[in-house]
Amino acid sequence: MESGAEDAWRELVGRTRRLIALVVLRTARHWTEPAPALVEDLVQDTYLKLCEKQCRALREFQPHNQDALFSFLKVIAINVTNDHFKSEFAQKRRTEKVIGLNDAAELISDQSAGKAAMEQEVLFRQIDGLLCAPRTSAHPKDREIFWLYYRGGMSARAIAEIPAIGGGVKFVERRLARLTADVRDAVLPPENPEGEPS
Repeated sequence: MESGAEDAWRELVGRTRRLIALVVLRTARHWTEPAPALVEDLVQDTYLKLCEKQCRALREFQPHNQDALFSFLKVIAINVTNDHFKSEFAQKRRTEKVIGLNDAAELISDQSAGKAAMEQEVLFRQIDGLLCAPRTSAHPKDREIFWLYYRGGMSARAIAEIPAIGGGVKFVERRLARLTADVRDAVLPPENPEGEPS
């Protein structure tokens, strides 16, 4: 690395290290209470990500305002941190499925069903709207549990192991069953008494 590039890199790290560490810490807390060493590792991974392909991401970055670089770095740090935990929990994941949820899993996440990506995104937004709607029996963690299972591909057991979720496997399975029933009722057309769609 040339002297000028080295100085520019040191200045970038000096100006952004605290911001990246805070973003990593906040993002990691969605998964667990991270050890300081893990936060430091993820900060370093964020900088390594920026260095990939001869700093291509930074070279191609075009700021639209003075805060754009900081927003860009936040996104990189969030993605690096989430990718770390998704990979970690995927290794722990078992093949068990929550009983009675297979039909809904196919409805929501089956990529081979032939839906266009736009239709799928509309469906996901519709479902997310349902999950955010106020319900008297809703638990604050419902939305996180639902998407970790259906989009994150995590098992109920793996989700229950996330300290921020808590409640144990049975709790997660009950929440998933209720949420899936709510989503199914809202998304699928009602059936008439003979069982034929109306």
